[in-house]
Amino acid sequence: MLSATCQSLSGAAQSLLERLKSLDGNVTSMLSNWQGTSGGSYGDAWKMWHTGADEVEKALAIMADLLGQAGKTFAAQEQANAAEVRGVYGG
Repeated sequence: MLSATCQSLSGAAQSLLERLKSLDGNVTSMLSNWQGTSGGSYGDAWKMWHTGADEVEKALAIMADLLGQAGKTFAAQEQANAAEVRGVYGG
């Protein structure tokens, strides 16, 4: 279950990153043709939004990595526990 959740988070982070790149290209193109102060204002707001979206993507990637590490630790501990139980019961 941890592995599937880890893969899901990794996939979500990757999908978000790809969509952000596409959206960034579209918005950058639009802003390059926008004249006047409203374009500058929108550009500033876009930079703030983009920074926030980047932080979300990075957080998803970090969560996926940490969850993967937790899953490996859990599996190793389960194996150690099983070996200990087999040793106690001679199995």
